[in-house]
Amino acid sequence: MKTVSLLGILLIIGILTIAATAASESGAKPTRETVIAFIESGMKEPLSEEEQKLALTQRKPVDIAAQFGTDFTGLDLSHIECGGYLYMATRIPVADGVNFSQCNFAGSNFNYASLNNCIFDGAVLTGARFYSCEFDNTDFSNAKLQNTEIYWSSFKNSNFSRLHLQNCKIWGCDFVEADVSETDFSGTEMYPYGTKFPSANCAGTCFRDCDLSYADFSNACLKNADFSKAKLYKANFTGANLEGADFTGANLGAAIFSSVTGIDDAQRQALEKRTARWWYDLKENIADFLTVAFYPGYLLTLIFSVICSVVGLRYEEKKTRSFLIAFFLNGFAVFSTLCTFLMMFSGGHPVRQMSGSMDVWSAWLSFFPIPAFGLMFCVGCSFVLICIVITLLIRNRNNCRPWQLFLYQVLTLVHCFLAFHWLIMFMPDA
Repeated sequence: MKTVSLLGILLIIGILTIAATAASESGAKPTRETVIAFIESGMKEPLSEEEQKLALTQRKPVDIAAQFGTDFTGLDLSHIECGGYLYMATRIPVADGVNFSQCNFAGSNFNYASLNNCIFDGAVLTGARFYSCEFDNTDFSNAKLQNTEIYWSSFKNSNFSRLHLQNCKIWGCDFVEADVSETDFSGTEMYPYGTKFPSANCAGTCFRDCDLSYADFSNACLKNADFSKAKLYKANFTGANLEGADFTGANLGAAIFSSVTGIDDAQRQALEKRTARWWYDLKENIADFLTVAFYPGYLLTLIFSVICSVVGLRYEEKKTRSFLIAFFLNGFAVFSTLCTFLMMFSGGHPVRQMSGSMDVWSAWLSFFPIPAFGLMFCVGCSFVLICIVITLLIRNRNNCRPWQLFLYQVLTLVHCFLAFHWLIMFMPDA
């Protein structure tokens, strides 16, 4: 009898233990309200001065997984504001290893969030916005992406395959070694910031009509990938496997196809011919030369303009109207250059946030239209004066004086143009 009573007591204790465990497990799963309350409280927690100086990953995060565990399956997390643009004044949300399967993220905003090793299987990401987030080693199987915006985020080693993206924006994202095979990116906005796919699996992926300018496909698997009518300006395909890849109607301007595999030499040469890389390299070399030569060229032009103006003013007995006008044009160009130097040496900067003195920046902003429009007028006047002097040359071919005036007018035009270019380089900006 005592044995039966003891067994009954143990049975009751076991049942109560199982019930308590089941109750605790069922209660461990968070609700929408608790998640929102926790995120909002963490975002509002003020940062100390030391925390503001630290990088985002070094601050005390809003750790969602540590608070609620890793089971978020099926939760409605739509229209959640998690993070903000003013990241220097907010904490970052962290959800490492969380299962977000079948969750609804429609219209949610995740900025600077760390969502590594997570599962978004079947999650609804319609209208969601992710800014500078981390999705490394994350599974997006069967996720629904429509009107989704993802900026400057990382998808390293993530599963992004067999997805259909509708009216999405993916700017500057990094898919290093990710699986994006058979994903339909057609119509996805990926420009102006090149998306990176180095060593990624892009077999059978559709990039039709995408703007992939500056994209990086180095060492990627691009078997049977569809690049038809895509913009691939300066895209990098170094070491990529292009077996069966379709580039019909694609813009390959300045793209790189060195050391590619999966195609024969004739196909590779045909692609390289379409890139016209030599023309791009020539333009780049000329631009680099002009950039390097601008400062010494402008300095020499300024010195010669001043010397010629002084010499002409002092030794010319009969000063023509064209000479006097050119003299004042050169003087205005020198004046605008001196104003730029004065702004710089007074502790100002053309960018407001970098300005050491806001008063100088404000004064420069108010004063800038005068030299800007004045130099534009000077360039136009210089061109008109050159046309006038050319008519004098035609009438007096044997007279050397019109030739001297012509060279002075050309020097004036070059001086005014270079001064205008110098001024635009220091245009005030917010």
